[in-house]
Amino acid sequence: MEELGGVTTEGREAAWQAALEGVPVPVRHGVLEDALLAWASERELRVILRSDFAVDLAAKQLGELRDRLGESLGYPVDIRFVCDPAALPPLDRVSADLAIAEEAAAAEIEHARRVGELAYYARIMAQATIPHRQLPKGITEFVRRNGQLELTILAPSKTGIPYGSIPRLLLAWVTTEAVRTKEPRLLLGSSMARFMARLDLFRTGGPRGDITRLRNQARALFAATISATFSGGGRWTDDGFRVASHTDLWWDPRNPEQDTLWESTVTLSHEFFSEITRRPVPVDMDALRLIKDSPLAIDTYIWVAHRMSYLRKDTLIPWQLLELQFGAGYSRTRDFRRKFALRLRDVQAVYPAAKWEVTPKGLFLRPSPTPVERLRVLR
Repeated sequence: MEELGGVTTEGREAAWQAALEGVPVPVRHGVLEDALLAWASERELRVILRSDFAVDLAAKQLGELRDRLGESLGYPVDIRFVCDPAALPPLDRVSADLAIAEEAAAAEIEHARRVGELAYYARIMAQATIPHRQLPKGITEFVRRNGQLELTILAPSKTGIPYGSIPRLLLAWVTTEAVRTKEPRLLLGSSMARFMARLDLFRTGGPRGDITRLRNQARALFAATISATFSGGGRWTDDGFRVASHTDLWWDPRNPEQDTLWESTVTLSHEFFSEITRRPVPVDMDALRLIKDSPLAIDTYIWVAHRMSYLRKDTLIPWQLLELQFGAGYSRTRDFRRKFALRLRDVQAVYPAAKWEVTPKGLFLRPSPTPVERLRVLR
């Protein structure tokens, strides 16, 4: 019987099972109990999982798992999650490397619906999206086209054009709060850390940390001006609006946990408030959190959710149109197709009811249930 640090293999496995008791059932049964344990040393456990997506799911439980495992063993232990599908036995059911993660995500999302994780997203931003990556310095105008819609975003040079996942999560939160409260003035709270927890962001500092990125992207989004132009059939219309008419952020990036004397607030402009509350797209906030590392995955999920709300027959969306809507910055259409297909796998994991087929000509959508109950009312 192998011993490490005076603890037998059976003892370490029992400690791991005890640590799992506090993990939500979907993640425990779908991901962590299927894992392969590989102790690198007495104080370091490597947990081998099937996919990067499973690693992301498990990472949400890392802190509590580490504490409970340390308590069971009687000394601190570091845990590292590693993706290595080849190290695990093949699945008995459909051989997809995301099958287990999909099952876990679907179960978590069903739980989210029951406890009130329904969220909303601005319909105009579902049809034409903000940039995925930071634009070159000095560029303060961005244009995205989708059929007859042309979306133009203008920004002050000091903030730049909002980009990446964080403005998308902010848009979901802003739209949801506006629909829920029916008020343009929204309370972000007195603590930056608590607001970050709502978006499932990490309290990491530095230029690339979530603390810095949240503050910078919040300023960029709330300072942006949007113009939506529709043209076709001899008609041309244009609507323009500033996202926020007033922003008051008291967050201190150096002390994100500290409560401030005054609450941070954002007051949406009358035009933007009307736009996002008129016909918002229902989405699942927990699903957005699970795919938050990929702006393209977020865009794809929201776009599919919106299309499925009114899709009545099988529809082929050509790759050229999809690239125009989602894929600015790709030198070749086939590069965009490959990236888009990868993100579709992430979306399928959090939206398993959606039906589509990737074909050489484009994405073939079939009528499917929406990811949330469209008539549900937030409480």
